Amino acid sequence: MQLCVVVPTLNAETTISAQLDALSRQDWHGGWEVLVADNGSTDRTLEVVESYRLRMSNLRVVDASDRKGAAHARNVGARSTQAELVAFVDADDVVDEGWVQATAEAVSRHGFIAPRFENRRLNTTSWVQRLSRGSTQTTGLQRSPYPPKMPHAGGSGLAIRPWSTTRWAGSTSR
Repeated sequence: MQLCVVVPTLNAETTISAQLDALSRQDWHGGWEVLVADNGSTDRTLEVVESYRLRMSNLRVVDASDRKGAAHARNVGARSTQAELVAFVDADDVVDEGWVQATAEAVSRHGFIAPRFENRRLNTTSWVQRLSRGSTQTTGLQRSPYPPKMPHAGGSGLAIRPWSTTRWAGSTSR
């Protein structure tokens, strides 16, 4: 199965290299691509991404600047692929060794996965850890502070197997 890793980004010139380095070291027997969905960066983010083209033949960039927000950029990225599996990672995070293979295999079997977050590796001070993510999604799904307090998954690391490619085009049918 084909996997697309969508990386929503906005002014991430100082962080995206670590994520692209980690993704460039991934290996999976199936076909896969990395799709950077740029949400209107005004810094050197796109230059940094372009510098990875020689190392990552599976790298693409799409314009997601028509509306602000990481969720919008994720949706634009998901609509821009024909892959059967779609995973989302953020530009200021770093995937671990074997992440692509583990993610692709798990979402192939289950259709939806939401991994645990580890926020200490990149955020070394305790106040940054509390402000950035605290203890969200370290032991299971997150709980919303507002009603109905349903469990939900954070957008980074989330992976899905869409019902069909027409679903991403705005269709409401399964």
